Amino acid sequence: MKSSRLIVVAGIALAMLAILEIGLVKQQAWAETLAEPEMSPAQTVTISGCLSSGQFQPVLDEFTSRSGITVQYENMQQEGPCDQNRIRNCTDNNSCPDIAILPWPSILAEFGEAGALVDLGTFISSTVLDANYADTWIDLGKVDGTLYGVWFNAGNKSLVWHDPAEFTAHGWTTPTTWAEMMALSEQISNTTGTPPWSIGNESGPATGWPLTDWFENILLRSAGPDVYDDLTTHDIPWTHTEVLSAMTYFGDIFGNEEYQLGGKSGTLNTFFFDAIFPPFEEPPRAYLHHQGSWAHGAISGRFPAQTAGVDYAVFPFPDIGSVYTNVVMGGGDIAMVFSDTAEAQSLINFLITTDAAEIWIQGGSTSPNRNADTSLYPDPNTRAAAEYLINADLFRFDLTDQLPSDLNVYVWSQMDDLVRAAPDPAAMEEVLARIEFKASHPYGIYLPFVVRDFGL
Repeated sequence: MKSSRLIVVAGIALAMLAILEIGLVKQQAWAETLAEPEMSPAQTVTISGCLSSGQFQPVLDEFTSRSGITVQYENMQQEGPCDQNRIRNCTDNNSCPDIAILPWPSILAEFGEAGALVDLGTFISSTVLDANYADTWIDLGKVDGTLYGVWFNAGNKSLVWHDPAEFTAHGWTTPTTWAEMMALSEQISNTTGTPPWSIGNESGPATGWPLTDWFENILLRSAGPDVYDDLTTHDIPWTHTEVLSAMTYFGDIFGNEEYQLGGKSGTLNTFFFDAIFPPFEEPPRAYLHHQGSWAHGAISGRFPAQTAGVDYAVFPFPDIGSVYTNVVMGGGDIAMVFSDTAEAQSLINFLITTDAAEIWIQGGSTSPNRNADTSLYPDPNTRAAAEYLINADLFRFDLTDQLPSDLNVYVWSQMDDLVRAAPDPAAMEEVLARIEFKASHPYGIYLPFVVRDFGL
């Protein structure tokens, strides 16, 4: 009797194992082919991030519809800037979500090096990942060769905003090189009496970040990706000859009072958000503005009667030389996993699909997924920004966003002085020397303060 019962129990166990194996096979097939897995609606996954709930929720709802898995999303950007400390401290107080989706690669690196993240290579559908993402995006999710993150959201920070109608009326053409952009700036200044550029660097505690975007775009195009990467990791000093050479181009704009709306003081004292609008006012108080793809929403909100692509449009930040061309610098949000659960694995595998990307982009956000249908973008500006990003020959993530947070903030704090110093090479080198000292002494050792009268 006992042996019969054992046979029955063993048979049931084998059947359950077979069912479990079939379920796992079906789950992997779903990740690759989007077939719906057989899962219990009681299963849940928690995710914390900086993405707008209104835009991200449709993606999560679709995942729940297909999988039966409930997603609990914590938006860490409900009030003010996204809170880095919420995640940075989560391992100390055992409060980490199953998944975090964040705009800071430095956090990915910190947790990856500490062994706090799940190796995505153990479960992710490499077939889907390789098909939908360029190598540069996959590599950006690795720490010491291990895949700890996948990119879901992206932002193009290599754009110049302008009014095409004004260009047509004046007979101007959009520049493709730095020399052409400087010639256009001079032409605008001379023929209209209006400053070509509207620039704002003021951003409260984060003052300085808008000008780091200028610096990073210039450095990447003039010195190339190796120098850019080496400066990011501090394998070269901030006073490296290539960095100093990039300051020449920085000085072309910021060393010329006539090129900036309100001169240098205007750039330093204008709130970055307010600087977006002068090229689209009537009459325009400037004609050019450098800002990321997110500026579309600001312009459309301020000028609802204007038409995207007709009254306001973008062209790529121009090439500086002939070596590093078709370059994009940008940002984004990367998903990383703290809990190695079946639910977390399923959600990550869904986020890398084209279906998830296409739901995301219909809300006006950008995806690095190269197979997403760009015709689904709701306006020509975000579509153009996305296509520039996807088709770039070279992409790099925002340099300062990859720095340790205290160094990042310090670099921001030096941007005003860099403008004041431009175009004097020696004065700009003094500012870079302060940054280098800070980067070389990360533990609060006395930082020399150089007092210099920049004449403002």
